[in-house]
Amino acid sequence: ESWFPWIVELVNKVRKYIAVAINHISCAYNPNVIIVNGSLIRKCPDLFAKALIDLDKYMFKPIQYSVNIEYSKLGANASLFGIGEIACDKVFDLLVFKNKNTID
Repeated sequence: ESWFPWIVELVNKVRKYIAVAINHISCAYNPNVIIVNGSLIRKCPDLFAKALIDLDKYMFKPIQYSVNIEYSKLGANASLFGIGEIACDKVFDLLVFKNKNTID
């Protein structure tokens, strides 16, 4: 079918972009762990597994084996927990800042 080669090319590009993104995060932040999440990763685990294989081509070699890549255990709710944490930090900062101004 005529659309099949186009889909294969698209999937290969997505694999490459995932591998390159993981490399960029690793180089920019040098984390011990990168936790991945998202509907594409959850719904297409084979695609992500192949993207991890592609890391060998795109990953900066000195840090390639120092980074662990793990799936989020929070699933689809991970972003909600993340934004909740950010909101709590902001409220805490506001309360501390407000209290500092009234004490001085």
